[in-house]
Amino acid sequence: MRSKLGFLIAVGVVTAVALVALSTSPASMARRAPIHATFQHGIEEDFNLDGVGEVVPTIVGVGPGRRNKVARFALDGGEERSELILGADRRGEEGTIRFYEGAEYWYGFSFDIIRMVYGRPGAHNLIMQFKSNGYGSPLFGLQLWDVDGRKGLWTGGTSQEVGDSGERFLAPLSQRRWHHVRVWFKASEDGRGFYRVYLDGRLVDRRDHVTMIEPGDEYAYIKTGLYRNGGEIPGKSVLLVDSAELGSGNPNDRGR
Repeated sequence: MRSKLGFLIAVGVVTAVALVALSTSPASMARRAPIHATFQHGIEEDFNLDGVGEVVPTIVGVGPGRRNKVARFALDGGEERSELILGADRRGEEGTIRFYEGAEYWYGFSFDIIRMVYGRPGAHNLIMQFKSNGYGSPLFGLQLWDVDGRKGLWTGGTSQEVGDSGERFLAPLSQRRWHHVRVWFKASEDGRGFYRVYLDGRLVDRRDHVTMIEPGDEYAYIKTGLYRNGGEIPGKSVLLVDSAELGSGNPNDRGR
């Protein structure tokens, strides 16, 4: 009887430990993918407003009859931040989606540059960042710069540098036209990550053996919107965002 009781206790302990491991496992966030955020039902359907900045983005209608709802990010004067974090506070889940060591996903969104004060060296102007859980600049980001006539999409983090290149120009962009960007990545704190950046279906940047999570910060999360150095590049900037998606694995395996 004592032997059987000991066995049952042991099983109970093992089961409890297994359940705790599952609830805290980095892989457990996979239940949140895929995400297809269209903003038809508001901002907080698939995003949250933690750390939104000075300006909360709004929902506006575009297209025929203005039936398609998109997120509008607008900064003016010296304002610096209007961003959304991927992951909604609903169904009892924690809002922000966390990407731990080895997490392989792709994230994409459509954007339309309505009006823009472009960044430059010393004046960041990010529209997307893979932000580590801590202070400091992201190791990966995408930003809008205009340097020596190269106006458009630029890299925005040290994991994207090639040697001592600093930020790199990726592709020109047209204003008042919808573009789609997709980033396929594997997160890592110790150089075992990679990323691929696709713009309007074309591969514009790739790197292997990169560190995308700041060592010691454990995980990263995704922010989308406008984050700039308002003191260096003040003025009016307006960006529309639609069709934000998160999927697991290689997006090309699904013909995307």
